Amino acid sequence: MMVFEDKQDTTWESLQDIQDGFEGPEKNLELDFRPRNPVTVDNASFRFVSQQRWCEILSHAQCSILSRIENESVTAYLLSESSLFVFDEKIILKTCGRTTLLKTIPSLLALAEELNFCIDFVRYSRPFFLFPYAQTYPHDSFDSEVEFLEKYFRGHSYTLGAMDGKTAWHLYVADQSEKYSSEQTLEIIMFDLDSEAVSCFFNSNRQKSGLETLQISGLKSLLPCEEKTRYDAYNFDPCGFSLNVVNDDTYYTIHITPESHCSYASFECNSNVEDFTPLVMRTLELLKPKKYCVVFFADSDAPAACVKQPLQWSEVGKLGYQQFGEVTFVRMHETSGEYCAQVCSFVKVEDLYSKVESIKSKSDVKFSSGLSAADPTQPLEVLSQVSRQFGADWFSADCPLDDKLKNLKSVSHRPLLFIDLGRIFQNYVQLQKIFSSSCRYSVRCNPDPAILKLLQGLGAQLSVSSRSEVEHLVRNDISLSNVVFCSPMLKLASIQRILQTYSFGLVVVSEDVLEEGEGISEDLVQILKGFPVELELNLDERDTESDSIERIEHLLSCSKKIGLKVASINICQLESELVVENFVRLWDVLKSIAEASVVVSVNMRQLQESWNEANLVEMDSSSTEKLVARLKDCSLSPVINADSLLLDNSQMMAVSVIARQESKEKDTSQLKAEKYYISEGVFGAFHELLTETVNDLCPYPLIENKEKGPVSFCSIYGPSGDCLDHIWSGVLPVLNIHDYIFFPKIGSFLSLGLREFNDFSRKVDTRYIVTL
Repeated sequence: MMVFEDKQDTTWESLQDIQDGFEGPEKNLELDFRPRNPVTVDNASFRFVSQQRWCEILSHAQCSILSRIENESVTAYLLSESSLFVFDEKIILKTCGRTTLLKTIPSLLALAEELNFCIDFVRYSRPFFLFPYAQTYPHDSFDSEVEFLEKYFRGHSYTLGAMDGKTAWHLYVADQSEKYSSEQTLEIIMFDLDSEAVSCFFNSNRQKSGLETLQISGLKSLLPCEEKTRYDAYNFDPCGFSLNVVNDDTYYTIHITPESHCSYASFECNSNVEDFTPLVMRTLELLKPKKYCVVFFADSDAPAACVKQPLQWSEVGKLGYQQFGEVTFVRMHETSGEYCAQVCSFVKVEDLYSKVESIKSKSDVKFSSGLSAADPTQPLEVLSQVSRQFGADWFSADCPLDDKLKNLKSVSHRPLLFIDLGRIFQNYVQLQKIFSSSCRYSVRCNPDPAILKLLQGLGAQLSVSSRSEVEHLVRNDISLSNVVFCSPMLKLASIQRILQTYSFGLVVVSEDVLEEGEGISEDLVQILKGFPVELELNLDERDTESDSIERIEHLLSCSKKIGLKVASINICQLESELVVENFVRLWDVLKSIAEASVVVSVNMRQLQESWNEANLVEMDSSSTEKLVARLKDCSLSPVINADSLLLDNSQMMAVSVIARQESKEKDTSQLKAEKYYISEGVFGAFHELLTETVNDLCPYPLIENKEKGPVSFCSIYGPSGDCLDHIWSGVLPVLNIHDYIFFPKIGSFLSLGLREFNDFSRKVDTRYIVTL
């Protein structure tokens, strides 16, 4: 049965009660009841309550009834803003816009009292509002909502979902149930809908009915289609769509706001299935949101709660979505059993592309790849694939990790290393924007597999200098076709064995190897003839530019004599400005090499300082940039030896205090001089390595009220405790053993081949993130 109310003034304009757009995201309240005394209660049910009484209750939420459908299990009311489902002992109320849903609670509890019901279970939830400032009390903040709910119930509040704040899902639960349940609910909340997909939800002059729109839109394919199924669909004027469906005790509800500046859709059901993945996939295919969040709530005996994974999160990658933030899971234990909530947010990969436009120049950055690797035409797709492979969480650039790190006390106190793949991607983009040249990265700088796969996927050359580094690449399924083998410290016999075993894209041959009398064997010469080679100078402080160019000539002569294929010259050890001044002579030497590449060094500090400026490409005074430009003018291919510059500001670490030495001494500010000892898991993580010196560590403790508590002047040491292991000194709140200290910037440290220091070090727990 379906009944319509005679409402002439129900238009979308009347619902559009905020200037910026209609607030589509709904507030959702579920109240479950039980008889106070089952023996004396006879057939009490909320379904016997008159529609007029429901209208009076809903007036407190500032919404009204449009129509209703019902069967033997449930009555479903379609509202001016969302839906009301009434079961015998349960009420589910959803309202959107600026409605004040929670203000219906006193009237609902009074109604329950009349029916001799007492509260059994309460669940209030909602996503992040599009226009939170337009809400009124008690919905002006989640804190206010919880405070209001606590006037009537005693429960727990949670904020789940991605920590960017824009797809967060708020949950309040109060459970007094004395029985087990098998109920489950799926919600899909979708933002930024495809304009073509939602075009049918604009209803000028009421040209079609709600049921016609249901059929035309394809939404009916998401729903059961049986004789007993009841549909209630409504078109708002001039746009908007609402739907209720009941099938026995199963309900479905869909609400769509199609306007581009505030587009939103929600899908909710309590279908009795074990895997919701097909339903989620079909919904996304129809509405094509740019961003969405899936919420799954299940009791312990629910069908989907009996399997390990009620939703195959990775499947949506087939539709071009990237997980945004980790799957948030909370398990709640109560007297009658347990139930859980899972939340996961996703964003369209193509929408992520727009997030990096600010780090691109007005003309598209041309990514240059080295050696034989394919030029990556979709660099963000490379980032997306690597982040999926390593389970990276995605964050907005303005979203700090503080919220994510506040729960560290609930885990074992291991060092937590955060590697920001998004920052590495941006560093690579910036280098491409300045130089439009291939980049080279030494595996010894940081051999993390995710870093290596990302950089190689973007087109960077990887350089290795030992068998262990080569084996590390092979173990992690990283192709050697774009790898440069450079081994000046190895014995010739070792070099020969490695080159006989592996095939590299380029082999670096040093001056020492080519010098007569060094014992280079004919076998090694024959092996080297099978590779493109790069000639490398070994300079010292006494060498002048003239000496260096003469030595390059000599190297070329020696290489030609034994028949090597010279493809590159490594002049990294030369001062860029001197090379620029003597470039004419250098060019006379290099022009004999067809299609040669030249490896040049980068002024690390100058580039790092320039990256802090508003205009990242103003580098006219850079001798490196001038050198690169001259090389290109002469049809030579420059290769930027970037190394740790690619990892700039990409690594963070949270480390717990393992020991504390209290001191009675005071500094000049009369603060106690405490000493704290930490174990970063990799000895030397905070110290100067390669070309990098870590400055301004700026640590801060991850403890509550850190700004308000007592402070002390302290020094932080690594596990050795000696002066060489000193990490930082400054003023911090007083710390206790096991308190975490967060370092937002650490070095791009060596880790391959390093050993743990004594018994203090523990395995590092590496977490990958992507910030854009």
